[in-house]
Amino acid sequence: MGMSHTFRGASGKEYEYLLHSVDNVRNDTMQPGTYILATSGTAEPGFLYCKEAHRLRQALTSERLPELRKAHTRLILYVRIDPNRDKAARKVRLMI
Repeated sequence: MGMSHTFRGASGKEYEYLLHSVDNVRNDTMQPGTYILATSGTAEPGFLYCKEAHRLRQALTSERLPELRKAHTRLILYVRIDPNRDKAARKVRLMI
């Protein structure tokens, strides 16, 4: 598995996400972005869910990662920092 993976959104647009340590979320950025929790597979990650966060560190530290790891022993995390920090700009981009 590489250091990044491209996921396709509901609109069909593709987004590049960086593989990130599940163990090191307390040191994450406070920037807005999205993250994907998945399970590692042989060829492709097994998608669990995707969430948008106004502050990645705050969102990830509030996730129940220890419980999720018990249920999914091969849990992996992908993160995409949002280059548009303005919430209105994100809404416009999502509507396109």
